[in-house]
Amino acid sequence: MEKLSWAGYDEHGQMQAIETAAGVLAQMPGWDHIETVLNPPPAPACLAILTTENRKDQGQIYQLSLSPDGTQLIYFTAKTIWWYDLEKQQYRLVQTAPLPGDYFIHWSPNSRTAVLERQHPEFGNLLQFYSTTQGKALFETEIHLATVLGWQDNTTLLLSRETANGFIVSSLNQITRRSQVVTTLPHQPVLTPAGKIAWAQAEGKTLTISIQDVETKYELPCEGLAIAGWLPGDRGVLLQTSNGRYLVLDFATGKTTELEIRGTFLPHPSGWRIDNKIPGTFSLGLLNHIMILDLEDMSLSHTGILSYYGDFSGPGHYWHIHSGNIYIYEIQ
Repeated sequence: MEKLSWAGYDEHGQMQAIETAAGVLAQMPGWDHIETVLNPPPAPACLAILTTENRKDQGQIYQLSLSPDGTQLIYFTAKTIWWYDLEKQQYRLVQTAPLPGDYFIHWSPNSRTAVLERQHPEFGNLLQFYSTTQGKALFETEIHLATVLGWQDNTTLLLSRETANGFIVSSLNQITRRSQVVTTLPHQPVLTPAGKIAWAQAEGKTLTISIQDVETKYELPCEGLAIAGWLPGDRGVLLQTSNGRYLVLDFATGKTTELEIRGTFLPHPSGWRIDNKIPGTFSLGLLNHIMILDLEDMSLSHTGILSYYGDFSGPGHYWHIHSGNIYIYEIQ
């Protein structure tokens, strides 16, 4: 890994101290995973690389989004949006972001359409549709104060707008470009992994989950829990406490299971596998280790991916930047 150095900072000394402390922890119960952190396996082969020589930008990347199939890359530097085709190894679009605001990328499930959402309370919210097969912008539309929930299928985008009478959910068809109201809900809606409209409301230790207008109540072990993510197939939710602990609520049994991991492990909320495994980041000093948690025995396995600066993208990919190169990995 690339060494970090600046005035008053000694990375080598800090890492030596951390490794010494980790060696002590390895002798204690529940710290078996620290051995693989100290001696990680080789990194897997990259799915793709955008080298620093091929990068047209010179700025700091502060947001990056990868298409579900891992072939398209959109990232932001300062006030510029960059779209790069990893398969053809060429830029498809370079666009200046003319207005301030928060920008979000929404890929269709088949990766053929990318929607750029710009949120701004003063100017209103805007959607720009891009075709990854044609490599060009399709159209844009104002959605005022609505926000994107996500893709319900490959052609239908769901939006939400808060009103005095609740939250209005509407659909926007990218082919006909027509919008219509789907439903009105009493609480902030979400789109589940199965493409269903849902909402959740916690009162004390009772959590009410509504999926497609079917409400179910669950008793939680404590108050102050918030939903951090949904399990695939809408089998349950990942809950987070105010002090950073994580629990899994299984809808079928109504039981909660705490992720009892020693150390700083942050699960990736959208990364669940059907076999009850979830990737996440185990931090040791400034270095992040990408590991996979098995819920059956709460064990951690190392993917071999190490990163000082990177993040997950979607359920199955991780990117990180090293020496100016952008590396894309598939999480197995």
